[in-house]
Amino acid sequence: MKKIIILLVCGFLAIIVLDSFNVRFKEPIPPTGYTGAPTPARYCTNCHGDFALNPAGGSVTATGLPTGSYGAGQVYNFSITITNATPMAMWGFTIKAVIGGSATASTLGTFSTTNPNTTVVAGELKNNGAVLVTGTSYTYTGLKWTAPASGTSSVSFHMSGIAADNSGDETGDYCYNSSILSVPIPVTLGDINGRLTDNGALIEWSTYTEVASRSFDIERSVDGLTYQTIQSVASAGNSNSVKKYSYQDLHLPSTASVLYYRLKMVDMNGKFEYSRILSLKPALTTYIDNVFPTLLSKNDWLHVSIVSNKVQEATISIINSAGVKVATQVQPLVKGQNNFMLNGLRMANTGIYVVNIKAGNFTESRKVAVQ
Repeated sequence: MKKIIILLVCGFLAIIVLDSFNVRFKEPIPPTGYTGAPTPARYCTNCHGDFALNPAGGSVTATGLPTGSYGAGQVYNFSITITNATPMAMWGFTIKAVIGGSATASTLGTFSTTNPNTTVVAGELKNNGAVLVTGTSYTYTGLKWTAPASGTSSVSFHMSGIAADNSGDETGDYCYNSSILSVPIPVTLGDINGRLTDNGALIEWSTYTEVASRSFDIERSVDGLTYQTIQSVASAGNSNSVKKYSYQDLHLPSTASVLYYRLKMVDMNGKFEYSRILSLKPALTTYIDNVFPTLLSKNDWLHVSIVSNKVQEATISIINSAGVKVATQVQPLVKGQNNFMLNGLRMANTGIYVVNIKAGNFTESRKVAVQ
């Protein structure tokens, strides 16, 4: 009887040991700390050691992560693809973002996911149950990395991928590793706007964050192709609060019908990025930009837009189809864009009317209808 009991106990223990052995090799989620990030740098080959790391014909790559520079607080949607030279049946990955050059592998930013086959554990994004698909590659989509709200450090993305044969153990599997280094964008630009003034063109912009920024070079073009630096404005250098800047261009080219402006944002290392391009139309002559609507109902306001080449007054006359002037309005104009409304047609009878605008030597008419 004792022998039977001993045999049963030994058999039970053997089952537990074997079962534990298999579970260790069939973990649904990769263990933490095997992305290749320091320190110490550990890889999938620490367990799946049949082949050397990164064998020829395969790789693990990320598409969508910032590869040169990242913007503070920006969300990057990305995917991870594992490839192998020969068809495999099981695919997994793990990735970690750490401060670039950090020996302690301090995490930077946050991972999230909409992919049900992935999860985030201890700051690492990884597969949640290896995907069983036979082929030479597999791509995990729906992955996200959110940059820190105030980007001051470079970031290193360390990722490991595995192409496994689904044999139930850790033999016959191929392991890959790669990394991406990205540095913070020197400036997170807020608004940038431009407008014509009596004295020229005013360019205004703001920043949300600045990291080791040196200057803003204001560049101007008359054709939208070739730009020249017309002024350099010193930046705050380092800032996590909103900073506002402006520059007044007092020397507009006399013959340009359109002027193009952009900012060249330069950091302390001489690296730079450009802002979006602004386009402004200098008032070389006075002209009607718009009169609308051209079909009005009673009680409607008529909107008029005039670009003036100087400070002056405009006289607006409304004339009916019989040639009778039914209303007159004098409107002061500033140099540049002018927008105003006319009320002379709000109580007018149904019919066709001519809106005549005269300012200095300029005169022009537009037709509108009241229904």
